[in-house]
Amino acid sequence: MTFRPLMLALVGLALCGCAATFADDAATPETISVVIQDQIDTFDVPGIAVAAVRDGKIAWIETQGNASETQAVSTDTVFNVASLTKPMFATMVLQLVDDNAFSLDRPLADHWTDPDVAGDSRHTQLTARLALSHQSGLPNWRGKNPLAFQFAPGERHEYSGEGFEYVRRAIERATDTKMPALMAKHVTGPAGMTDTVFGWSDDLSTTIVTGYREDGSALDSGYLKRRGPNAAANTFTTIGDAARFVAWVANGASL
Repeated sequence: MTFRPLMLALVGLALCGCAATFADDAATPETISVVIQDQIDTFDVPGIAVAAVRDGKIAWIETQGNASETQAVSTDTVFNVASLTKPMFATMVLQLVDDNAFSLDRPLADHWTDPDVAGDSRHTQLTARLALSHQSGLPNWRGKNPLAFQFAPGERHEYSGEGFEYVRRAIERATDTKMPALMAKHVTGPAGMTDTVFGWSDDLSTTIVTGYREDGSALDSGYLKRRGPNAAANTFTTIGDAARFVAWVANGASL
């Protein structure tokens, strides 16, 4: 069993479009249930959660398998959705832009400059539009190295979590508000997402899925407890909330 398939089971809902409500008696088509079970068997996936949406409403939600040794996957199971944080954060930025509280094209340097790149004149070219479209010129993650541009902002596309984090730091300074509060006001609140947390919370301990290594041994969740709010990762949510987000976006996200 692997941690990756379990964590990424939520990705399936994004392929369908989504919505904020669904019928309690909505049943998963039998053919889909068979496919899901086949994937579990073929790839030894511990558990999976999938949602489908039609015409702006969740058509069905399917959960199969186990979230841990003692719990089955359910609609209340919490997943670490990792990089699926990025579209949530980007939507929050667009809400601020729509409210004339932030600009996609004003240099981020007007609000924040990372000390590591302060001596590189290219930092003045970096904007939210470029960073959120993965054209920041920054690496995916700096790791233990100083942050440094790999190319000039806008020169080409290169996937970068650091670019999203750069925008977060700029926005927090521009608005004098931390990311979780901004997300609550502009995303999770309007979308009706009541089970989504940005950064670790001890309340998640009893509902979060167990991760696994390639050899099938369980991962210690201690590493998650060191993860704070991040524009590119570290979001914990349920299949229902993830579906509500995509549904809200599909319906315009109030923009």
